[in-house]
Amino acid sequence: MIWLNLVRSLLYTDCIKPSADNRETFQQYFSTMKHYTQIPDTSDNEYWEIKANDGQLRSQTFIPRDKELHRQLKLKAWAAIQAA
Repeated sequence: MIWLNLVRSLLYTDCIKPSADNRETFQQYFSTMKHYTQIPDTSDNEYWEIKANDGQLRSQTFIPRDKELHRQLKLKAWAAIQAA
C-alpha cells in the first residue's frame, strides 16, 4: 500500500496523467516487487542503496530505499526481540 500511495503522489506531483498504459506498466512493476517481512541482508540491492563515503576508499553506508518500510520492519523486529 505504501508503494501505491507513492506512485499516486508521483503521478500527480509530476503532472503525469494516469492512462491505461501507465496503469498497466505500474501493475507489472509492482507485481514483480518483493514483499519484505524482515530486514534483508545488505546484498539485496532492491532494498538497500549504497552510499560511498568520501575520503574513505573502502567505506560504504547502506541506506534503505523505502524509509517507511524500513521503520515498520525495525519496529516489528524489536517487538519480536522484546517478546522473546
